[in-house]
Amino acid sequence: MRRRAKAVALAFGLVLTSCAGPNLWTDGTSVSTGLSSHGRLRRPAKLELTGSGFSVGERWKTRGFQYGTEELVSALGRAAKTVRGGAKKATLGIADLSPQRGGKSKWHSSHQSGRDVDLIFYSVDEQGKPLAPRRTT
Repeated sequence: MRRRAKAVALAFGLVLTSCAGPNLWTDGTSVSTGLSSHGRLRRPAKLELTGSGFSVGERWKTRGFQYGTEELVSALGRAAKTVRGGAKKATLGIADLSPQRGGKSKWHSSHQSGRDVDLIFYSVDEQGKPLAPRRTT
């Protein structure tokens, strides 16, 4: 019996150590590894191109950098929707998040792990009316 228990413990230990790596034990949601300037993204969430209170500008749509952790993508949607609730025409401009699998790009030294995002903040005219997001480079 003791021999059998040792064999089971050894087998279990081998299974645990052979399959596991840093950040691989998850609940099945997105995983961000490394630094924002030297990292990767697994099972990313994709930000929609438009939503309640936000839009992704044309320049950024074509790059395809709409991927981030599920927490970041859902936080952006919630924040934009909340602000839109108070000012019906307020629109948050969202630019780059990360490429689908993270990693380097020619546009950013960060944005590699799905945890950072470029935002084009809200602005108003002289009468206090919300303006559409300004295009930036």
